[in-house]
Amino acid sequence: MKKIFLVLILFCFLYGAGENWTLLSPSGTPPSGRWGAASVYDTLADRFIVFGGAIWGAAYNNLYALDGTASGNGIWTQLTPTGSIPGARGFCAPVYDAPRRRMIIFGGYNMSASCYNQVYFLDSLFQQSPRWSYVSVSGPAPTVRQSSAAAYDPIQERVIYFSGWCGYSWKNDVYVLENIDSSPSWRRLFPTGGGPGGRWGASCVYDYNNDRLYVFGGMNTAQAYPNDVWVLDSLQTSDGHWTQLSPGGSIPTGRMWLASIYDGSCDRMLLFGGGYFQGSALNDLRSLDPLSSTPSWSLINPTGTSPSSRLGPSWALDEPRDRLILFGGNYYSNNYNNVYVLTWDTGISEDKTPAVNRPIIAIEPNPFRNFTTINFEGDKGFISSVMVFDCQGRLIKTCSSDRQQLPCKVVWDGKDENGFKVSSGTYFVIIKTDEGEILKRVVKIF
Repeated sequence: MKKIFLVLILFCFLYGAGENWTLLSPSGTPPSGRWGAASVYDTLADRFIVFGGAIWGAAYNNLYALDGTASGNGIWTQLTPTGSIPGARGFCAPVYDAPRRRMIIFGGYNMSASCYNQVYFLDSLFQQSPRWSYVSVSGPAPTVRQSSAAAYDPIQERVIYFSGWCGYSWKNDVYVLENIDSSPSWRRLFPTGGGPGGRWGASCVYDYNNDRLYVFGGMNTAQAYPNDVWVLDSLQTSDGHWTQLSPGGSIPTGRMWLASIYDGSCDRMLLFGGGYFQGSALNDLRSLDPLSSTPSWSLINPTGTSPSSRLGPSWALDEPRDRLILFGGNYYSNNYNNVYVLTWDTGISEDKTPAVNRPIIAIEPNPFRNFTTINFEGDKGFISSVMVFDCQGRLIKTCSSDRQQLPCKVVWDGKDENGFKVSSGTYFVIIKTDEGEILKRVVKIF
């Protein structure tokens, strides 16, 4: 177990993660070319959702699903949602609320004269007719805006929003959308440390392992494109404190409307593309790592077919499969509707299960407080045991020793073999199958 842990921590940093781009060729009827769309991914349903988006002079409010990309090129379907459907908009701030399998959107712009500060929930997004709900949120709300940076905080199950723009009004504020499981409410944070200043089209990710929100890029009040990196830390215990980092390495140029994810398996922030308002675009892939220590920038040169340069693509992370799904974007008069998948290898050599019999594993919620469910999806194969280890390689809990046929699920209640609650921290789940072992990481919080 100690060997597995060391491989997980060191592999990405020492040897790279074997990133590869693949251009998909889905069947069905895809969305038209657009940028600034909202996207999330539901792992259990293997469904990539696309809402809205825009072209110069027009916006959309249709809803599409791309199903089946885990095992093929996928199939596009236009969905027929019910409920209070949002008006046409692009550049809203989407997040995926995993415990409730829900997409949350905030704000946006209709590409004519109106920005928004509304909140909508899309529930049952794994069905043909998902349900939209306009959410009445208590508390002082953020002003109307588009192109805010948003990140989901799985520890407190809330959304963190930073910055945005509307009508030449640059935002430099931080809000959290809380109590989303019952009575949603707004709360503005007042961090110390100054902060990045007003900007829009910036990107952010939340490193829940180290309680840090990373912000990069955007257009500032001088209509310039800073390439600075800011960290807002201590959000679990306070309103946070801003610190500007000075990472070395292959430093990216400043830009706006880029794609970014937090890759916890490699302890990094990944950035792709972006560019300049009514100007040129980029298609480079960058990594800021290791986030848990002194991070630096690196330029990644993936194999495969890379996306062309573009602004405002929509994207989502498929964490169990270590991949990013990217859709659309814009470059001058070109509005794209193609789909790319970026995959990487975390170097866990103990995972020897052949792909044909490999179960799809989703641990939700993760991080978790009281219990978490390990879901195994697939149409063939067996699970023979599920064990939890700590970072020192000590066995904490045998959650299951029964041979179970896929699909199945196993629950860990956050306790050890003696029934005592374990302390907060990172744990590793070893799943034994007939063909080999699979390792997954889970985070326990108070």
